[in-house]
Amino acid sequence: MGTDKLLAIVLFILGLNSCCGFKFALEDILKPHHSYIRPENHHGVTYINVSVVLNSLEMDDSRRVMRVSGELVQEWEDEDLRFAGGRNILTTAIGLYGEHGQSIKSQIWLPDMTPSMALEQDLTYKSDFLRLTSEGRITWTKIFSATVPCEMELAYYPFENYRCLLMFHSLGYDTEELRPNWSLEPAVHYEYTQVSLPCEIDDVITDHSSFVTTQRARRRLEAEIEMECYSGWTIKHTVVPFMVSVTMAYLVFYLHPRAVTSRLLLSLMSFIIAMMVHERTYRNVPQYPYTMAIEVFTGTCLGFIFSTMVETLIVDTISRSGDKLGQHNYSREVEDTSELGSREQLVAQWLDRAFRIMYPLTFIIFNIIYWIVLMTQVAQLD
Repeated sequence: MGTDKLLAIVLFILGLNSCCGFKFALEDILKPHHSYIRPENHHGVTYINVSVVLNSLEMDDSRRVMRVSGELVQEWEDEDLRFAGGRNILTTAIGLYGEHGQSIKSQIWLPDMTPSMALEQDLTYKSDFLRLTSEGRITWTKIFSATVPCEMELAYYPFENYRCLLMFHSLGYDTEELRPNWSLEPAVHYEYTQVSLPCEIDDVITDHSSFVTTQRARRRLEAEIEMECYSGWTIKHTVVPFMVSVTMAYLVFYLHPRAVTSRLLLSLMSFIIAMMVHERTYRNVPQYPYTMAIEVFTGTCLGFIFSTMVETLIVDTISRSGDKLGQHNYSREVEDTSELGSREQLVAQWLDRAFRIMYPLTFIIFNIIYWIVLMTQVAQLD
């Protein structure tokens, strides 16, 4: 029993001695250290390993941008901050975070990596964590959010893919002073990223490049985020309603040719419904200077619906012209005016029946050609 108490007392004294020794040793290390002095070590250039953890991605089709939020992790070495040996030999790493760590962090040099070409950005220094190891290796993790532009292949909308470029560069140091590099694979972690539907991350390609501003060359880290979006929502809320509207307008050909009012109301109702779906669809689609695939489909469907109104007016005009010929008696000799009038009505009926066959046949042929060509083009892009 006495041995156990003696061992506990010895361990307590050693632990207290180690903590106090580390406190004094850390203060001794940071006292001559200046936060504005960049650690050059033996290379003259400060090398930083950068990695990114993507927490959430939110797509904005109308603005062609993506809002990214995540963690920016930077690692570098500072030989002046080594504290191994002596009374703090049991301490291998310390973590500095929150308000109580700000005073110590203010004495340590920190890199100035910031998002490049971001429309909006926010680097939250209060929500960060700094780890210092006994070998002088520093790992600094901070929360960031940025809105970056995206390249969208809208020609084949809604089967488009997004390529969004997330970039970081030093705000003030050039390549001869600060040289950031991506960490070992994977440099960008996105396994548990929350992505706004209906998209998912297909791949992330990392690279680096150099650019010159104010006659100073700086290195920029690039992460190209390839997004694959699903077209199910657009098909359900655009393609299907348009097909239903075209089918509803097709019922016009089964009404009597003389029921002009009913036929025009049915065609007009189908046209109005299609236009409402059209406006709702393009409200969230970004402006594109060239013709999109969805525009070809919706425009053709509107043309089919409009053709039913034109056909109704043509059939009614031909039918009524036969009635006028049968009712009026001209000065010139006509053998059988009643037969001539019935012949006009037969032409109107024949035209109506021809449209009854040609209308769905041409629409089916259009859809076959349209979807085959579109799927072929999309497959070539992938």
